[in-house]
Amino acid sequence: MSAQHAGLFAAPQPATLAGQINWMTQAHTVVAFFACSAQTQQQALRYIGTTLSAIRRVAETENSPIRQYFLKMQRIPSLDCIFIADGRPVLTQWGLSNTTSDPLAAYDDGQPGKIRKTLFPFPPRFAAAALAGAALGLACGCLLLRSMPEQNFCGKKNGIPEKIWKTHDLSLIKGCWLRISNLNTRNLTTQKVTKVAKWSFCFDDSGTNGTQELHYDDGQACKGPMHTHFENGTLVVEAERCPFPSTNNRFVATTYRCTQQPDGLVSCPGTTTDPSVPWAQRQGTAEGTFQRLGQ
Repeated sequence: MSAQHAGLFAAPQPATLAGQINWMTQAHTVVAFFACSAQTQQQALRYIGTTLSAIRRVAETENSPIRQYFLKMQRIPSLDCIFIADGRPVLTQWGLSNTTSDPLAAYDDGQPGKIRKTLFPFPPRFAAAALAGAALGLACGCLLLRSMPEQNFCGKKNGIPEKIWKTHDLSLIKGCWLRISNLNTRNLTTQKVTKVAKWSFCFDDSGTNGTQELHYDDGQACKGPMHTHFENGTLVVEAERCPFPSTNNRFVATTYRCTQQPDGLVSCPGTTTDPSVPWAQRQGTAEGTFQRLGQ
């Protein structure tokens, strides 16, 4: 692994207060992810996805320590744990997520790893020494990092304002939400499961109307209208059919019932309401967690 790969991860160090962790990186200027423009956020997410994908391929193909720990270390609790340090993205709180949501999963490039062959195989004792040297190099790289100016990086989630659940003011949901869990859809005819690279809700200034967009790993994409209203303390998002222009397929009409979660995310389980779907297939509910992108 290179210094570029290691530089994506802030280094954890014990804080003076028991049970707390300081996250360290080398930088003169550190900016919170949601304080950046939408364009910068997307550029940062693409960079993170490319870097994590490269590390994943190493984990899949090489018998190294990274194979053992990568699945855990790649996950962060939420996008609030991303910071821009001197123009480059840095992850804090990595490896500490205790939920099934993976905010960065949508940005993996999906490319499989390739097993590398060496022209000059060397004895196991040299291989062990090489691995130890690589691990030491990564450790030394982390030791060169210095403290970020902020300590409590992930204390505030960028969810919709809590008062919306009491006032039912739909204008407070304006902007875009990014789905960060259960990024798969199933073809109801063939039962084929397809991975979604990016799944978003974007609401207008009134919050009463919006657009659902799905972009798949295979290049397909669809866009369809949505409408919202409140039922007691639940935000109901009624998404119409989402057609794929290049084929005759469509993502079926779905009703999402959204509630605020304690960690600042929004849970929006969806049930199809499309009349073209047989009644027996409309009974299931697909869980989905969303996080609001910065304004």
